[in-house]
Amino acid sequence: MNLQLLDPFASELPEKLEYSLDYGDGVTCSFNRRGTLLAVGCHDGRIVIWDFDTRNVARLLMGHTRPITALSWSRNGRKLLSSSTDWRIIKWNILTGSIEDQMKFQTSILGAAFHPKNENICLACPIFSDAYLVNLETKERKPLPLQSEDNHSANENDNNVGRICARFDKYGEHIYCSTVEKGVVNIIDTDTLKIINTIDLNSKTGIKDLTFSRDCKYLLINCTDKIVRLYTIDN
Repeated sequence: MNLQLLDPFASELPEKLEYSLDYGDGVTCSFNRRGTLLAVGCHDGRIVIWDFDTRNVARLLMGHTRPITALSWSRNGRKLLSSSTDWRIIKWNILTGSIEDQMKFQTSILGAAFHPKNENICLACPIFSDAYLVNLETKERKPLPLQSEDNHSANENDNNVGRICARFDKYGEHIYCSTVEKGVVNIIDTDTLKIINTIDLNSKTGIKDLTFSRDCKYLLINCTDKIVRLYTIDN
């Protein structure tokens, strides 16, 4: 039945807070694939794993020393990747609560994401630096290419240079990567690390974040001009 016919002043938005998860000062969060666990990164470097069915703390992960900036679940939900302003990314075993792998960079890490099919491969996005394709097993890291090397060199002293957000597509075959100042998303082949296509926003606005829908048919781009853009991804 149409809600507006019952009450023309009723709102479809929630009018009250139904439940709150109170533990620490959360700054970022991420659900696992099934939505049963919620990882919350705190300002003091702790990561709280909430059981979303019972609303209880299932696991407390302590390894970072500064605020958590990003969280990424593996496909099977058994591993968690975290990044922090303490210059490190950490791969966690959720069942044991222990650290499996970690890497330290030369600056704060603003973003990190697991490869959808390989838990040893991930993306790391340091501040004021190029984003990297990282192999946690071999400790190898490869910088992602920019659209214009000349423009990057000419502006390497700019505070926005290298502030990059990057995401894998559904199968991990391509990386969608963008720098803040260009308003362009590069589509990079994961194997060759070559740019095969670009998405031009037709604006010089900065790009704050990229995210895919679950079926990876849509790409949502959050921009600094207060506009959220939605793109259809064509295979």
